[in-house]
Amino acid sequence: MTLNLEGNLTVNPFLEPFTALLLNQEFGILFWFYIPAAIWVWRTNRIAAEDRRLLRFLTGLGLVWMAFVSLNASVLYVVPRYYAPFSWAALIIVVYWLNEFLLVRWPRVAVLAGVGLLTTNLFCVYVENKIPLFAERALVEYVAHHRGVVYTDPMTLSQAKLLFEFRGISSDRVLKDPAPAGAVFYGSPKSIERCKREGKRCKWSWEQYMPRNSWSEVTRIEPTRKVSGFLLRFLQLDTVIPREIFDRLDRPNPGSTFYLTSR
Repeated sequence: MTLNLEGNLTVNPFLEPFTALLLNQEFGILFWFYIPAAIWVWRTNRIAAEDRRLLRFLTGLGLVWMAFVSLNASVLYVVPRYYAPFSWAALIIVVYWLNEFLLVRWPRVAVLAGVGLLTTNLFCVYVENKIPLFAERALVEYVAHHRGVVYTDPMTLSQAKLLFEFRGISSDRVLKDPAPAGAVFYGSPKSIERCKREGKRCKWSWEQYMPRNSWSEVTRIEPTRKVSGFLLRFLQLDTVIPREIFDRLDRPNPGSTFYLTSR
């Protein structure tokens, strides 16, 4: 059981759906509400038959979707967006359950649950990494405003190519070879770390793209920190929270640097 670069819990591939839906930030507490709501849907006979059939269909659809993703986890790199259809179905079921069951029996509990669901998900949206290709966008901006060749790792270049196309800029001036002496090298720590974690699945040698101590730093691009990160550091909780989770709450992107390699 480990944390990936995004701060999400990773376990056995066949258990991935449960950790993704219940513990990943992308879904907040939606699926914690979905469990009692789904049980209620299958047990109740106090709602309209047509509504009951639809809700049970959505429950079954979501579970089948989760099972399909789980069975193919060995060949897929499972990411939260794969569960989007299940989350849409779960949201309909949870809202119906809040309105037709909790609001009728315990109005205050229903209001608190609704407020908790909304505020938690708003916070999750706030800490979401809204610029996942931060390093790649910075590379495109640099090439757009500077002349000459830039060297970088294969992963960064591969992910930046579509951004170059969007800007109408040729990526031919960016090379994925190890930088020679006297060249400009663009280092992306996130790509290096991802290659490290992939191990043998990574098709290039990350050691060849590690910046050297003798290189001169030309420009460093830092992302804006989040208020949640400032608050956690002020409370000195940054030393208690796992680094991957703190990075997600503070600054989801580690930044990147342009170097001038030594001759």
